[in-house]
Amino acid sequence: MISFRPLLFTLARVYTELLDLESVAMERWTIAPATKHYIVAAKYLPGQLDRVRGSEFASIEDTTRVLRGQFETIEGETFGYRLKSVDLVDGVLYARHAVRHLRPRHHHWPAYMAPPEVASGALYESWVGNRWFGSWLSDDCLTYRLAEQFGVPMTTTLETRGHVPDYEARLQMRPLRVARTHFDELFLFGDGSHNDHKRGRGQQYRELLISGEAPERHPGVFLLRGETGARRILTNERAIAEMLASKRGFRILDPSTASLD
Repeated sequence: MISFRPLLFTLARVYTELLDLESVAMERWTIAPATKHYIVAAKYLPGQLDRVRGSEFASIEDTTRVLRGQFETIEGETFGYRLKSVDLVDGVLYARHAVRHLRPRHHHWPAYMAPPEVASGALYESWVGNRWFGSWLSDDCLTYRLAEQFGVPMTTTLETRGHVPDYEARLQMRPLRVARTHFDELFLFGDGSHNDHKRGRGQQYRELLISGEAPERHPGVFLLRGETGARRILTNERAIAEMLASKRGFRILDPSTASLD
């Protein structure tokens, strides 16, 4: 059977804002409550924040407010969602009246053939996690622990590279990799808030990564940004690294060449 959902959603986007899948869920429940956190101040030099001229993901005011800290904030709840009859085609989830993009599409066809495979499971991935490794590690990997409680953890990532295979092995992640599927039943999660429940899952992962051994104290680590990922080049990065290593005893790590250990 042919579905014209891509064309219909493209036309609908001209006149209105598209609904996300969470809004059409058959069932929604709270997995973890909101919690209150105190934001401590970051470490910065006198007058340094006044020299900030741009911010990538938030306004300068919001960014510097968090860096200055010394205020309380509420981290929201963690939610679970159960949906029926969802198609996964070319990195996009299509429901009857809603859509969610998990990754950029390879094709922009107006229609698709209904997926032959039928499954039930739980997706833990996100658009930002598929775009940035750091978001995959700090968010999607933690949501995996929720997914395995409500079904078979699934991901549209068919090929792994870089540090991802080593992290999956160390964190005991064994997802089912799917590309084109019809979900009779699908579980999704609203897991963006860093409440105590999510922090607890992060601590469990930390213990898996360090294998129960407390790391030795040291002066510090400088992570080289290099030219990998989104390009944000620090022009004198090598000079800073060498100064910190020689005068402060910092350890210099290049994530593009270092092993997981």
